[in-house]
Amino acid sequence: MLGTYREVLGTPGALKFSSATFLARLPIAIVMLAIVLYVAGTTGSYAQAGVLAAAFQISAASGAIFTSRLMDVRGQGSTLPYLAALNALGLMIFLFSDQHVVLQCVGVVLAGAAQPALGSVVRARWAMALEHQPERKRAAFAWESILDELIFTVGPIFTAVVAVQVGLAVPLVLAAGFTMTGSFLLA
Repeated sequence: MLGTYREVLGTPGALKFSSATFLARLPIAIVMLAIVLYVAGTTGSYAQAGVLAAAFQISAASGAIFTSRLMDVRGQGSTLPYLAALNALGLMIFLFSDQHVVLQCVGVVLAGAAQPALGSVVRARWAMALEHQPERKRAAFAWESILDELIFTVGPIFTAVVAVQVGLAVPLVLAAGFTMTGSFLLA
């Protein structure tokens, strides 16, 4: 089984784009919890934390429809850097809004709407790289599913540890950096 994954990752460019996408996707499992921890820790309000986290997630789900279509039309390379920059800008607006709820909401909505649909991006790359190799393509998609599970296992633990040990805002800053770095490497 591991030999199959090794073969798939031996496809030219595959290890690079899979690694870059892993880094860029990690914030998917960081941001929601980081928003809750930050808002609850700075305001004491779990209601406000929940509303802002929900605003982020709803805008991410809604925005993915449009940003994915934009990537289909314009290409990943020309779209990902702008989406990553807007995502990071939204997270920074949220952090530097000095706890003004309206500005925080604007920030999380912008960050969510601009969050690239990186799971789709990497699977499209695998589909193209292994276009005429259906067995290897299935293995590549299985590999990405393993990485998804790893992301959602490690992300929340990482977020909680960093927020408690380093600072409440740090996971959001790191998430912005991970998204930008991974997206620029993909582009």
